[in-house]
Amino acid sequence: MTPSDSKPLSRRAKCQLYYAGICALVFILAVPCFLTVVHNWVAGTGCLVTTVYTFLVFVERFHQVREEPLLSTTYPVFGQVFAVVGMLAGAALLVFCAIYASHHHESLDPTSHWLGVVWGFLLLKWAATLLLLVRSLRSDRGSYQPLSTTLQ
Repeated sequence: MTPSDSKPLSRRAKCQLYYAGICALVFILAVPCFLTVVHNWVAGTGCLVTTVYTFLVFVERFHQVREEPLLSTTYPVFGQVFAVVGMLAGAALLVFCAIYASHHHESLDPTSHWLGVVWGFLLLKWAATLLLLVRSLRSDRGSYQPLSTTLQ
C-alpha cells in the first residue's frame, strides 16, 4: 500500500490506537516507580509484562488499520500462543497474589500484594485483547480479511 492509497483512519480506530498507546506509555512510566520508590517487585514485574502485551496490542492494531497485519498473518500461531501464555500468566498472578494477600491479611498499602492482583487482571485483559486481535482477521483458510469486513 502506497501513501497515496491510504485512507483516513476512522474515529474508532483512532480511539483504539490512542488508548493502547497511552496505556503502554503510562505502564512503562509506572515500572520504575514500583521497582525503585515503592520496592514492590511483584507489581513492578506485573506492570512490565503488561506493558509488553499492551505494546503488542498497539503494534498489531496499528498494522491492522494500515491493512498490513503483523501477527495475524505473519506469525499467527506465535501470536495466539503468546496471548494464551499471557492470559495464563495473568490468571496465575491474580490468583497467587489474591491468596497470598488474603492469607497474610495485608492492608491496601503500596507494598502489598493487592497491586499484584490488579496487574494480574490487567495482564489477563491485554493478553485477551491480543488474542482477539490476532484471531479476528483470520478466515477459515487463514488468509487476511480487511478490518472493515470483520469488525462491522
